[in-house]
Amino acid sequence: MNETQCRIGTSRVSRCHTAGASCNVFSGGCHCSRPCPCPTCPPCPTCPPCPPATYAMLSFIKRNINGAALSGAVFTLTNTLSGWQSSASSDAGGRLLFNYLQPGSYTLQESIAPDGYVFDPTIHTVTVDGSGAVLVDGVPAGSFAPVNTPVTPMPVSDPPVIGAVTAGDTTVSGTGVPGSTVNVIFADGEQASAPVQPDGTWVVAVPPGSMLNPGDTVTAYQDTPGHTISQPTVTVVNNVDDGRVLTGTVSPIAFAEWTYGPDFLAQHAATAELRSPGNCAVVASTSITPVGTTGTGTFTFKNVPSGNYILYLYRPGYLPRTLAVTATAGSGVTVVTPPDGNIFTLKGGDLVIDSNNIINAFDQSAMVADQGVAYGEPGYTPNADLNADGIVNDLDYDILISNYGARSSQYPGQAGCDMNPPPVFATEVSLQRFRRLV
Repeated sequence: MNETQCRIGTSRVSRCHTAGASCNVFSGGCHCSRPCPCPTCPPCPTCPPCPPATYAMLSFIKRNINGAALSGAVFTLTNTLSGWQSSASSDAGGRLLFNYLQPGSYTLQESIAPDGYVFDPTIHTVTVDGSGAVLVDGVPAGSFAPVNTPVTPMPVSDPPVIGAVTAGDTTVSGTGVPGSTVNVIFADGEQASAPVQPDGTWVVAVPPGSMLNPGDTVTAYQDTPGHTISQPTVTVVNNVDDGRVLTGTVSPIAFAEWTYGPDFLAQHAATAELRSPGNCAVVASTSITPVGTTGTGTFTFKNVPSGNYILYLYRPGYLPRTLAVTATAGSGVTVVTPPDGNIFTLKGGDLVIDSNNIINAFDQSAMVADQGVAYGEPGYTPNADLNADGIVNDLDYDILISNYGARSSQYPGQAGCDMNPPPVFATEVSLQRFRRLV
């Protein structure tokens, strides 16, 4: 012990500022005071040893209901008089430690529960007496052993049942678990919900402005109290008559992100037709709609009367593909697939519209003549821009060469009606340009 430091902590003894003043030090309740008699105010006389201050420690282990230690629990200790606070987190062994506690009253509460366990909001009372003894909720701290119960995973709600939905209906109904809520999502993205009645039935009104069309999908989820939301139930809107919905997928298809505007996309648009198997007359026609940026597209024919048809698929510059299909009686959806998979794959390179449906030297010549011509430039030919990137180049030529010699008749399941493709952008200009080159 020297003249400038009290034995508690590292607080330094203050020096005199005027003759006759006193030097004081306060640390942990220790108060030393001595007069300074010298006008020049030398260091204060040595303070006698301060009486030892009383500090306490609170330590406990956080466990689960099975006695295993839990890490990551955070507790906050608050002095009820001064508002002083301190937080501690349980370590890998579950232990929490609060040091240097002065006599007084405190509250102790869990502020963050361990991962995977239920939060315990209990507020505990902590008392530290003058001898350093610590009581928690009136019993010695050594007996304090707070526990957490594990979070019980919520069961999943059962999917709702959707009744038959017909085009033009103003409501969608079904069955579910009484007391639950059923949320219905319509094809246009609109949503509506309704409670499940005590008898297990529910009815949702079609939102204003929405309409149930044949082939549209209706999706429903069920939310039962005490459960997570169910998996979806999906149904297809039936037609009012016995017509069916025919749908399928085609690749490759130009998608909007590749295009320079609607006119460009229209020039590369793919078409699906239903034709009469007798005379190949077009019965119905629809566009093949791109699916995002996947390079695939889908076609959908709605309200198709029962009967036999030839499905005709075409994209400019590609060999047309056909397949015999049957629309059965009754409402519903038929997914049309080719014999060689789930997607109708088209072969590119049939540039010249000569009704032979073969990728040959004439097409190669047209491709050579069109090399380097970009969209917007004179002579741009959509038929030759096979990858629809806005310019005819080696990438398109490679597609043609990879399919060289292919013909429509080689498609699995080809059913005819492919020798009279619909009007498209002619490539006679390309051939004339090639003749000038040679």
